[in-house]
Amino acid sequence: MGLLTKPPAEQHIANSHPKVRCCGALMNESELETHYLSSRNHPACDKCNVGFPTEQEYTEVRRVLAAVC
Repeated sequence: MGLLTKPPAEQHIANSHPKVRCCGALMNESELETHYLSSRNHPACDKCNVGFPTEQEYTEVRRVLAAVC
């Protein structure tokens, strides 16, 4: 194995389970939905129990779903 190659398992994890940074924390991409809902740094709809990455996205969804939320 060369110095510039990763072991197969490590390479699989890096490619198949990408990490993202949000609010200064590094997390799996699959954890973002829970993070958005539980973080005070992101808006959330109490009726739908869904968190959003930005205030703009939250506002857009509320506008479209005004009859539901």
